[in-house]
Amino acid sequence: MVKKGQYLNDLFQAFHGVHLRIPSLRERKEDILPLVQYFLNESERKFETGQKELSKDAKNYLTTYDWPGNIRELENMIKRATILSRVLS
Repeated sequence: MVKKGQYLNDLFQAFHGVHLRIPSLRERKEDILPLVQYFLNESERKFETGQKELSKDAKNYLTTYDWPGNIRELENMIKRATILSRVLS
């Protein structure tokens, strides 16, 4: 991309040696419920479902699950739950 002029060489050089390690979701259990709330709010807005609330059992499941698919898996699960809860209500 630098050769094609689509990416600034100076910017590339500045970030070239920077390595960021972002821990997996299973290592950041404290981030799960805030992420769930964010994805829930986004899904409610996108799918026009009205406000939803998680049960205690749902919160417990979400915080103890291993999340092999990481944040994308969490987001997709919340989207599906939002849609299905609309159908079932």
